[in-house]
Amino acid sequence: MSSNKDDKLFFLLVSDIHGSSAKLNQLIAYCQKNSIKPDYILCLGDIVSIPQGSQDNKPICEEKQKEIKNLFSLLESICPNIIYVPGNHDPQTLFKVEESPKITENSINLHLRSHIIKDDLLLVGVGGCICAVSSKEEKDFCHSYHNIDTKKIVWPGYPYLDSNDSPDYEKSDEILRKDLNKIDSAVDNHKGNVLVLSHVGPFTSNTSNEFEDVLIYAGSRALNDFLIKYENKIIGNVHGHNHDAHGMGKVHKIKIFNPGAILSKRFGTLSLVKNTESNYNWKVEKYEQINLIE
Repeated sequence: MSSNKDDKLFFLLVSDIHGSSAKLNQLIAYCQKNSIKPDYILCLGDIVSIPQGSQDNKPICEEKQKEIKNLFSLLESICPNIIYVPGNHDPQTLFKVEESPKITENSINLHLRSHIIKDDLLLVGVGGCICAVSSKEEKDFCHSYHNIDTKKIVWPGYPYLDSNDSPDYEKSDEILRKDLNKIDSAVDNHKGNVLVLSHVGPFTSNTSNEFEDVLIYAGSRALNDFLIKYENKIIGNVHGHNHDAHGMGKVHKIKIFNPGAILSKRFGTLSLVKNTESNYNWKVEKYEQINLIE
């Protein structure tokens, strides 16, 4: 295993800020106290909190873009390199691939884009979420993944919502599948390794499901399929969205990481290392789940 500094990358994983500058200031203080100095900050969506149905409102979008800039300015005191995907409570403008605004000089919106950060390590991203559904049984603790009611919507999706009046899980996920096809060629053509950033998580990972009286399935089957298709290239998927399902999961041999919500004082760190004894492939060296302590 190489010990060369150039063969390592250290990421700070931050998600679901929901506009809380106070929690970011706590994060900044924690990082300073504990000498946490990442190479990149990966921000996984829901940077601000726009109510469902108002993400397309132009005055709200303009106001929230300014808020995001202020929040990113705080994060940049930890590290100037921010790579992010928007979440379902972020402005609609961040989902416009060709016209997405530049929030800060160094921040990169990765939604439906790809970006090589070092040698043969490619990052690809998809923001937003699909509809979340509940299990058919009131208490389904076994994560069977087939015992769900795809018509029983618990949380609506955005921007992957087929209908405001009668949203449907399957249709919502198919819209996301079409967007994943837009980054398929970037992964297919890449010769090295890939790290996937998303807001929603994959369907069969425990990091995508949580309890609110019933088990809520908030993950995407389309994302599941995408990860499995390229499991020989993809070394991990980092996502947010599910505040309480923080931690690690797995889809086949791909590791899944949900740092939790910074709004709930949770974040994570991820270390990657290049194995010089195995065709210089990147691999996950360490993931740490951290709770902020006041």
